[in-house]
Amino acid sequence: MADISTDPPLCEEGVHPILLEVIIESAIDAIIALDVQQQIVLFNPAAELMFKCPANVALGQPLDRFLPARFRASHRHLVTGFAKTENMNWRAGNLNHVVALRANGEEFPIETSIAQVAVDGKTYVAITVRDMTGRAQVEASSRRHADLLDLTHDAILTWEWRGKITFWNRGAEQLYGYTRVEAVGKDSHELLHPYHPNGLDMVLSTLEQSKFWEGELTHIRRDGSEVLVESRLVLIDEGESRYVLEANQDITERSSAEAEGARSREREAESRAETGAAIAARDALQEILDDLPGGVLLMTGFR
Repeated sequence: MADISTDPPLCEEGVHPILLEVIIESAIDAIIALDVQQQIVLFNPAAELMFKCPANVALGQPLDRFLPARFRASHRHLVTGFAKTENMNWRAGNLNHVVALRANGEEFPIETSIAQVAVDGKTYVAITVRDMTGRAQVEASSRRHADLLDLTHDAILTWEWRGKITFWNRGAEQLYGYTRVEAVGKDSHELLHPYHPNGLDMVLSTLEQSKFWEGELTHIRRDGSEVLVESRLVLIDEGESRYVLEANQDITERSSAEAEGARSREREAESRAETGAAIAARDALQEILDDLPGGVLLMTGFR
């Protein structure tokens, strides 16, 4: 258990009280200290902002004041049990989702860490609280986006630049035959074996230069069959993170239909050409016959 003396001298094992006070007062996270009765004895400025409660109101109050009623009994038991142990630190945020309560009645998600400290022979519990509202909102937004992407019939995936797949929607599962669990973490090129007539290096080079590429690629499904896709690739740079958003639409049947249509048109053109040639030959023969001075008898054979 840490022992912080109230004497001001600076020592190797401790921190100067003035420096400690500055750290607590300037901390971004809320720092709350409880005595053995779980009454608040320290409530730093960050805690005032986070819980929307001035320190002079919070001091002397039980920590329950800042917890939803449904969690108060279990949390009180948790802190009491921790205070009886010899553990120096315990990160509650790593074990479960904790919900706190602002003075205005608003609930919000938090991550907490708890430590014991002894001051002048008395035991206190110090709690550091981090507001996770922003992260929770981002995660909720990401889940909504993922749900929306699952509604599209196109295969949509993201992969680290020249690296592993990080997202794989239901459209991709249906098109390629790999489940999300099977695909995420795999190298996209090793999994799908993309082919372009001009080479994959050309595709990646264009993508790196212009941040966008669109064209047709041939991929290999799980069952070994080929699928022709109309592919759109977007290279996204976010700080040190670099990844590719890829959207693929199966055009195998459309391409086959277009090829068959082209062959049909070609056959029709050949047929028209042959018919035209026959008509031209007939007309030429008729002109010759018309120019002859007398009658002409055409015979097909002799006996």
